[in-house]
Amino acid sequence: MIVSLDTSVLIAALTVEPHSAVARKILGREATWAISDWALAEFSAAIRIKARRGDLASHYVPVLERELAVLVRGLGATFAMDAEDHRLARILIVGGALLRAPDALHIAAARRIGAALATLDSDQASACADAGVEVFAP
Repeated sequence: MIVSLDTSVLIAALTVEPHSAVARKILGREATWAISDWALAEFSAAIRIKARRGDLASHYVPVLERELAVLVRGLGATFAMDAEDHRLARILIVGGALLRAPDALHIAAARRIGAALATLDSDQASACADAGVEVFAP
């Protein structure tokens, strides 16, 4: 099974969060992992936001970037977003899904590559069913 990783799993796996244990359990399962370039960009933005808010010491930002690089090398392939992902994301949002645009993009990309989506976001997981995307649970 191909599984695309939502940023929520990457953040929780590499930082201390309430769902860190669940994220690590997800990553410990057997799967063919796929990580979008969007998830990588969102991860980099999220850890910098955490640092600006004081939720993360700023000197950990480069450490987490290196840990992410190691994780990506160990898990496997990254993939690029496609213009069709943006169109489908908008369709999901306009169709009434309770999603932020970044979350809709993860669903759209997973659907395009025929992957399940690993996420810790309950609204995103609910919207997956409407988009025909399986949720990869721990």
